[in-house]
Amino acid sequence: GYFEVWARATDENGLSQPMVVPGWNPKGYLNNACHRIAVQVAEEVS
Repeated sequence: GYFEVWARATDENGLSQPMVVPGWNPKGYLNNACHRIAVQVAEEVS
């Protein structure tokens, strides 16, 4: 099946990265949202 793994950073104050890209970062990094990795899992055939 198809699954998604999400990685989200949280600091010591409980502030977390946004789940979606909120728009252009003022410093131009555009890399503040959670990271998502798609995974396809299949049965092993021997």
